[in-house]
Amino acid sequence: MRKGYPRDIIVAALQEVTVEKDSEEEWNSLIYHGEKLERRYKAYQGFEYEQKMKQALFRKGFPMELISRYLDRDEYFE
Repeated sequence: MRKGYPRDIIVAALQEVTVEKDSEEEWNSLIYHGEKLERRYKAYQGFEYEQKMKQALFRKGFPMELISRYLDRDEYFE
């Protein structure tokens, strides 16, 4: 706006630039990386396992809500 562009053009440009991940695609990616990390951290149990998984998945850029959902899902399958 300070450069003199009209608000309509700014909004249109921001909509084109803003890219949100498809939630299903992100969930599938989380499952892939989670299973890979499960193999890496299989020697750990309980709290330590959960913390290592959370840290590793968070470092990969996944939101904490999805990470918690993934780890809760794992509890049902054990």
